Amino acid sequence: ESLFTSFSVLDNATRKETVLPITGRMMQYITSTPSNYFTASLADEEKSRQNLQILAFYLKPSLEPQRTEQQSTRKGLPKCREYTTQQCNSLLGTNYQAPDRNKTDPSWSEEFQACFATQKKKNNVGGAVCSDSPLFLYGPQGTKIDVTIHTPVFNSTPEYKNGYNVTLGKNGSMQINGYEYNKIAYDYKSALRLIRPPQTGEIVKTENLNATLNDMAQKLGLNTNETQSLIEYGSTIDSPFVFVSFFDQKTSQAILPITFFPKPDTYYNFVFYFKELYSAPQFSVQPIVYPEKIVKRGVSAIEVSAIFD
Repeated sequence: ESLFTSFSVLDNATRKETVLPITGRMMQYITSTPSNYFTASLADEEKSRQNLQILAFYLKPSLEPQRTEQQSTRKGLPKCREYTTQQCNSLLGTNYQAPDRNKTDPSWSEEFQACFATQKKKNNVGGAVCSDSPLFLYGPQGTKIDVTIHTPVFNSTPEYKNGYNVTLGKNGSMQINGYEYNKIAYDYKSALRLIRPPQTGEIVKTENLNATLNDMAQKLGLNTNETQSLIEYGSTIDSPFVFVSFFDQKTSQAILPITFFPKPDTYYNFVFYFKELYSAPQFSVQPIVYPEKIVKRGVSAIEVSAIFD
């Protein structure tokens, strides 16, 4: 589940370094080493077995200490633009500052601008890094509920440790590990290997995307905080047009499976879908058939996340 910021192959003879494009991929590094690489005792032990052994080494990414420190605070994790800037600085040996929004900065070199645009898309695809998938919980103050996410989770606030033990507070707040939060935020890997895009949706100019997302949120019955999270996803789009939709509840819960104990009275999981379009679309899509508006009863759980294509 660890995410490397860079991974390279080094030619010892020429000292040439080749950076591998690994962002968004799951990797396993396997190497063979001479026997004198290990301690004498370990080498003797392996020799006595007369067979091939594979040893696993955990390689910490350079951003790990910073992430750990941020996860221990209530200030949350870096914005996607900050994380992407750090990745490209690491890849290119530069020291540029993050932009105000998820856009390239004219003061950057062309190489860095290209890196930022590429890495941002990779980080967004399938909720790989920058999804900031918020889970909102509501109910009577003092209610206790355990939350378990059944797919790899990282970049979480608060830190995810095999689940969350939540005590509900006032007005949608919650107590976790002695701190108060208004949502649980994390990135995740989709539990579905193959995700088919929704067949219905809307194609809009990006300049009109906020209004479209507000309208969709209103038709679904999302409250102000939930709507704001949805609009934040739209702020990462930089193509002139975008196809936007959301998956049905069965598919959404398969993409991001979550269980609760005790089971909430109301549970909605909305996984939105964004496809960037760089020219005027030559096709049309069927309009969305909206389900009934959210009605929160008793203990309620509302999940809002997004997948970018």
